[in-house]
Amino acid sequence: MRMYRNQPKANQRVAFTWMLAYIGDDDVFKLFSDRLRLGPGSRVIETDDFWELEVLLDGMGVMAQTNDLGFRFLTNAISPDWWRKERKWREKREQVGRYGTLASSAVCALGLSARAEAGIIFDRMRKEGCNYVSPNNPRENRNLARDVYTGKRYLEVSRKMGKGAFRDGLFGPEFKRCSMEWRKSEEGMEWFAWCTPKDKFPGTWKNLGRVFEDMERRFD
Repeated sequence: MRMYRNQPKANQRVAFTWMLAYIGDDDVFKLFSDRLRLGPGSRVIETDDFWELEVLLDGMGVMAQTNDLGFRFLTNAISPDWWRKERKWREKREQVGRYGTLASSAVCALGLSARAEAGIIFDRMRKEGCNYVSPNNPRENRNLARDVYTGKRYLEVSRKMGKGAFRDGLFGPEFKRCSMEWRKSEEGMEWFAWCTPKDKFPGTWKNLGRVFEDMERRFD
């Protein structure tokens, strides 16, 4: 953890993020949560380094497979309003939508926890999605449906592969293969129809085969 703190650049710290996520004890949780919430010992997050917070959330998801504190953190972090209270930016200019972006990342990270309780949360979010959108700025989480769909997909793959899903790098070839298997399953197609309604995306459904081919060509 000392080496993590001593890294001057975000891309250098990210490499240590995955190593620490595998350890996933309460000390690592405190390090991650302080960093995410701008707590004691946190550095200023520059605009270009914002992606580091999203990686930390993914790491929190991996940690949450065995760490209850990490899992509880993510169940709170799926709300933009929670971030608004917990995360105060040190930059002079605060970009609109940051809280929604972090909430979206937390939704996906919740899937990486591989916990059955995460599935219950996703099912509830699918039915009551509006309750998870900031009432102050609904646009912050305008992609909620796709976030929950992605979180559910990550959950199914992580439950199948455990931490092995991250052995060769997050979202590696085996993760992608299992992900596509779930996408094409009955449950996966049900969730795809929910996040991509046929009446709103007729072109997608007309060319569904090509859509899946495009998905298989990339890591997402």
